Amino acid sequence: MHVDPPEPADRPASTSETSTNLPAASPDAAIPLIPWQSRHCGVIHLPSQFPHRVTPPKYPFGTHCRWLLQPHADAGVVIGQVYAPDEREAPTRWSWVYLILLQPSSPSWGWIVADWVDEADLEPLEPPGRL
Repeated sequence: MHVDPPEPADRPASTSETSTNLPAASPDAAIPLIPWQSRHCGVIHLPSQFPHRVTPPKYPFGTHCRWLLQPHADAGVVIGQVYAPDEREAPTRWSWVYLILLQPSSPSWGWIVADWVDEADLEPLEPPGRL
């Protein structure tokens, strides 16, 4: 078995490995993000005046919520939140998306323990055991 020795740490990487081939952006230009898997656009840009104009998330960590408009709605607790592009509307807008840890009584509990849901598809729910 033959193993090549590691490259010396002081050797610069080749230009093909480090080159991004992106033009220099002006300070007023939108900041391109990692290309999103999208049918509608190749690169997603942060909203203008980000993060100063971003509304805070409606549901803080620990909030008990359930999905709207489902006959057997899953419910659980907010354990994560991200501000992400929403491709349901054109032009792309941004909204809060929440990671919900499902309650064991949720219909989907048999095959999933947590799921992502858009803020518009949630409603608050009283925590179990509260009167």
